[in-house]
Amino acid sequence: MINGMKYRLCIRPQTGWVRFALWGVFFVLTAVLSARLFWGDTAVSAQPPPQTQLNTLLTAAQEYGRVRVIVRLEPTAVFGAQSLDEGVALDAAQTAVLIQLADTDTRLVADYHFIPYMALEVDTAALNLLADMPLVSVIEEDVPAPPDLSSTIPLIAADQAWQEGYTGVGQTVAILDTGVDNTHPAFTIGGSRIVSEACYSTTSAYYESTSLCPNQAAASTAPGSADDCVAETAGYSTARRNCEHGTHVAGIAAGNDGQMAGVAKDATIISIQIYSLFTSRTWCGTADCVLSFTSDQISALERVYDLRDAYDIAAVNMSLGGGRYTDICDSSEYGRKAAIDQLRQAGIATIVSAGNNGYRDALSSPACISTAVSVGATDDQDNVASFSNRADFLDLFAPGTAVVAPIPGGGTGTKQGTSMAAPHVTGAWAIIKQAHPEASVDQVLAVMKQNGEPVLDTYDPSPAPRLNVVQVVDADFANNPSYQLYLPTIIIEN
Repeated sequence: MINGMKYRLCIRPQTGWVRFALWGVFFVLTAVLSARLFWGDTAVSAQPPPQTQLNTLLTAAQEYGRVRVIVRLEPTAVFGAQSLDEGVALDAAQTAVLIQLADTDTRLVADYHFIPYMALEVDTAALNLLADMPLVSVIEEDVPAPPDLSSTIPLIAADQAWQEGYTGVGQTVAILDTGVDNTHPAFTIGGSRIVSEACYSTTSAYYESTSLCPNQAAASTAPGSADDCVAETAGYSTARRNCEHGTHVAGIAAGNDGQMAGVAKDATIISIQIYSLFTSRTWCGTADCVLSFTSDQISALERVYDLRDAYDIAAVNMSLGGGRYTDICDSSEYGRKAAIDQLRQAGIATIVSAGNNGYRDALSSPACISTAVSVGATDDQDNVASFSNRADFLDLFAPGTAVVAPIPGGGTGTKQGTSMAAPHVTGAWAIIKQAHPEASVDQVLAVMKQNGEPVLDTYDPSPAPRLNVVQVVDADFANNPSYQLYLPTIIIEN
């Protein structure tokens, strides 16, 4: 799952009549949302922003003429919970807000597609309107910050593991994403640490998708085949922005430019590009986007399995997902579960982001697969992030708010989401496997849970723990039979 901006990067293609129905429904919903906002006909009233915070923003807008803000939307305040497709409702909500602000000096900075937020540059009139909208629950200033991973690395105690000599050296992590900038200093200082690349992507007239592999091939394992997809999506604004995701994720897991380092700063990387370019609002909710077919994901997982003897692969990272599952979803995820099971039996963990819908009792797929390791997001104070999905079968939390990491072109960028939390666990897995090379996936996960830090969740008195790397590194695996308490059920069908 893409986030800082966050994106729903996996789809289950729908039947043709649903495609056209959603296309028409979007316009109806925008009109309904706008009308209800104008006339105040809402099912739920969202909380207005604190007056002190609003006053601070108003003062800034009056002084400078404009102020940048990040706005949280509550589409269910109009439609009620689970009454609409999430993407359609969010698009309609964002459009309705912009309609309300049409007579003000407002500039759209970012319309996020899979979290209920949008970023705006506004004047005082727009601020006052936003504060009175039932659809808006939070208004916060868009504050610039210097690039650094310094808040999350010490938080999970990865730096203490480094001091003990565990940096992920000798271990490899696989990043299944939008590709990685293979010339970025985070991956090339001291020689390239990207040891293998591959691409699995789809061209389909029906789905209006185009392969992002070299020469638009369906698959490639050639060097350079998993470079980030920024160049291939030139001219497509949303898709191009989506293509930063893989480099950011890889940087969190195992980046290291000598100045700023990810979790497993000396691990090597297998980069696999699994996304396709879509140019249809029916599938994207916007004019363009990148999405990943399940079939391409399975091909990538099989590629990792094929490389298991060539590299000491600790974990696979899949920061993607979609859907809402209130329980383990093995019965509807046969293909991906089979691939994940195969890797797990080979000692390779599959780490998956939990999703960014803010569900309190559900995860997205494939995080809901019992043999995947699901990861939710916390902030730097160990509060569960408001956007993070969580459920009683979530495995772990890790930092996922305002995370700075590499982006294509040699620089860094700030993103947030469970997409950013998952690679913290992926990198940690490489460090732990360096320290405990014989440990199974079951053992590592169990000891992670045993030695994690408590988190604060308004809706769950006993949530999953937050990752603490050094405590797992220092744990006594040989004399710790309690890991058996956490063994998941592995279903193998003939």
